[in-house]
Order: sequence, then C-alpha cells, then structure tokens
Amino acid sequence: MTVEHLTLLSPFIAVGAASLAVMLAATLWKTRLPALSLTVAGLAAALAATGSLVGHAPAAVTPLLLINGYSLYFMGLVLACSLGVALLSIGYFARREQGPAEFCLFLLLSTLGAMIIASSSHFASLFLGFELQGAALYPLVAYARSVPASIEAGIKYLVPSTVASAFLVFGMALVYADTGAMDFGAVAALGRGPGISLLMTVGLLMILSGAAFKLALVPFHLWTPDVYQGAPAPATAFVATVSKVAVIALLMRFFAPFSVRGSGAVTAALWALAIASMFAGNLLALRQENVKRLIAYSSIAHMGYVLVAFLCGTGLGVVAATYYVTAYAITVLCALAVVSLLSHGTESDALADYRGLAFKRPLVTLFFTIALMSLAGIPFTVGFIGKFYVLSASVQGRVWPLTLSLAVSSAIGLFYYLRVVTVLFRQPASANPKDPKPGVVTGIGRPLSAAGLVVLGTAGVLLVCCGVYPGLLFDFIAWIVAS
Repeated sequence: MTVEHLTLLSPFIAVGAASLAVMLAATLWKTRLPALSLTVAGLAAALAATGSLVGHAPAAVTPLLLINGYSLYFMGLVLACSLGVALLSIGYFARREQGPAEFCLFLLLSTLGAMIIASSSHFASLFLGFELQGAALYPLVAYARSVPASIEAGIKYLVPSTVASAFLVFGMALVYADTGAMDFGAVAALGRGPGISLLMTVGLLMILSGAAFKLALVPFHLWTPDVYQGAPAPATAFVATVSKVAVIALLMRFFAPFSVRGSGAVTAALWALAIASMFAGNLLALRQENVKRLIAYSSIAHMGYVLVAFLCGTGLGVVAATYYVTAYAITVLCALAVVSLLSHGTESDALADYRGLAFKRPLVTLFFTIALMSLAGIPFTVGFIGKFYVLSASVQGRVWPLTLSLAVSSAIGLFYYLRVVTVLFRQPASANPKDPKPGVVTGIGRPLSAAGLVVLGTAGVLLVCCGVYPGLLFDFIAWIVAS
C-alpha cells in the first residue's frame, strides 16, 4: 500500500474515521450535537477529498477498487446526498426523544458501502459493499422502535434483501465457474464474444436480480412502498437516493458490455424490467393517499426511465442515464426534505395533511411544487431536461418500444404529481367548518430546522438552475464518460 493508494482511499478513510468518532462520541457524551456534528463534518471532509482526487484518477487500488472520473462522480453524488440526509436529521431528531447517535453511525456505514459499490471492479469488493450498505440500512429503516410501522418496514426490507444477496452471490459463483475470473474487466472481455454460455447467462441474470431489488424494479418492488412509509423521513430519503445511485453506478460499469451487444437474455430481461417498471410504478401511484408511498411508486417508474437510456447502446445513452440519476437524486431529496421538515413528533406524510400548505408555508410549498414539477418532467426543471435527454437517447438508439413506453407512462405520471400540487393550494379545512377533512400537517406552525431549510433551499435552487442552464452539468458528465 503506497502513499498514492492512501490518497485515493482518503474519502473512504474519512467516512470510516467519522463512524469510529461517532461511536466514541455516543459513549462519552449523551447529548445529540456531537454525533450529528461529527457525521456532517466527516461527510463534508470525504466530499472534499473526493473532489481533490480528480487529478489523481484513473488508478486502481489493488484489483478490488477502480478510482476514475466515473466512480468519483458517483461517490461525490452519494456523499452529497448522505450529507443532505445528515443535515435533515438534525432537526428531525431535535423533535424526538430517541437520540441520533446510532442513526448517524448506520448512516455513515451504509454510505461507505455505497461508495464501495460505486468504485468496485471486482466481485469481492462488490459483495462487501452490498452487504455493508444493506446491513446498515436495516436498522436505519427500523430506527423508530416505538413505531410499529417502522419495525414492520425494517423486517420487510430485511427478508427480501437477504434473498437478493443470496441471488447476487450465487450469480457471482456461476460467472466465476464459467469464466474463472472475478474482475469486472476480465468478465466483460470474456462476455463480448458472439455467444455466451448458459451458465454465464444464468449467473448474469441472478446478479441482475440482486441489483434490480436495490433499484426496486418490477417485479422486485413489493418492499418499496411499505419501507418508504414506515421508515423515518431521513431514512426514506437515504434509501430513495444513496442506495439507488450506487447501484446505477454498478449497472453502468458491469452490465454495459452484456446488455447492448452481449447476452440476448440479459438484454431481454432489462427491456422487460424497464417497461414493467415504468407502467407499474406510475399506475400504482395514481390513487396513493400517502406522500411517501407516492414517491415510492414514483421511484420505481424513474428507475425504469434510467434503464431506457442505458439500453440505448449509445454514448448519449450513458450520459443521459447519469444525468437523469443526478436529477432524480436532487429532486427526491428536495421532496422528502419537506416531509422531514414538517414531521413533528409523528410522520406527516398523509396527503390530506398537506391541504392548504401554501397558505401557511409559502416558501416550503414553492420548493415542494418545484420538486413535484421536476418529478413530472415539466419544463424549467432539471427533471424535464433529464427526461428530454433520455428521450433523445432512445430515439438515437432506435429503441422504439422503450420510447413509446416512456412517453405514455410519463403522461400517466403527470396526473398524480399535479394532484398533489392542487392539494397544496386548496383552502385549509379550518377555514370551512363544514369540511370534515383534517387540516394541514401538525408541524405547520412550529419553527423549522435551519439545517433542513438549507438542504431544501439548496436542492430547490439546483432543480431550477440545472433546468434553465443544463449545459454545464451535461458537459461535465459527458467529459467524465468520455474520459
């Protein structure tokens, strides 16, 4: 291990050191501030270290990790989302009796696992990253021990996640049995031939099943709505962003050689996952009365959109997929920041509770509306630009069934996003004594967390800036992919 290797590993070291510091802080101090401060500082230091490595990449740190522009970009996105979740946690736990120390520890460990997934170049490091991230996510989801729905959500995530890990490992074993290789590059080279063996095809499909579970693609999506609803709001934001960003990075790096020019079975499976996810996610979200469940079903559809760009088999497809994942992460973090900010004592996630929010919290409503418009793909938001690039890539790749599915399913999604917007601007129930519906959320009149408002404001501004001036981010992503 050289000094250069240690430099390349500095973001991982920063997050690992922060987790150790949080454990010590939880032992020495019983107050909330030390653990939260150390978490924010550790993630910020890791994010700064990731940015400083641009001049050092590309380089391999043993055969297990490959640090290049692509992995650094996804690591930076993972760390930025985790930092946003940590800031949301400050205000969220200030209103609860349960301390945040263990939550911060599991948050850091899961972030470390996501970083390993994003930079893996070997089956061993990939499995380590998957298990580290998954094992830390179980207690994050079930962290509100006094809330039965949170415990139920943790169990519903634990059981299928364990099965998905088993599929992943068995798939790796089959690929290794056929190729004798565990390095991504070697496996991809052996898989580029005109024919892939049945053993390798089955192995790749099993690995794809494990990744599809993390992305909540249909039919591996059944855990998603209950987990999103039952988990604490910051944990929901973490699952919806960090977990998915890391697996998309894996999808780009490992499956690209097989999906577009390799195994026909893998290609067919990805097509089926994309189309089913786009339609099922949007259709199931139509009648949801819970904001977190609505975002859960929405996320299923959005992962289908990412697959459309990925399956185009063109350079624009990879850039479009990366851009769309970035837009999705910022948008969902902004939307769930609203839920976290307004949850005082209990989760404020029922749609009826948000009626009349515009009359009480106009600024929060503005950012929430922007996030919903971005999810719907309405112009002047980053979501519209991301969907435009995906659509352009699909046309360029001539994948017409996927293009048509994208257009039709996006039109379906417009209904339930605009439905939430209309609820925000309806007159509050308190103004009409005859209206039996409940009023706006319980935290509506209480002071909001300054750290949470920073997250909400930053994400909201990025949604508009990247929607009006998309060229800078798009050129940066194109440069990373090209390099």
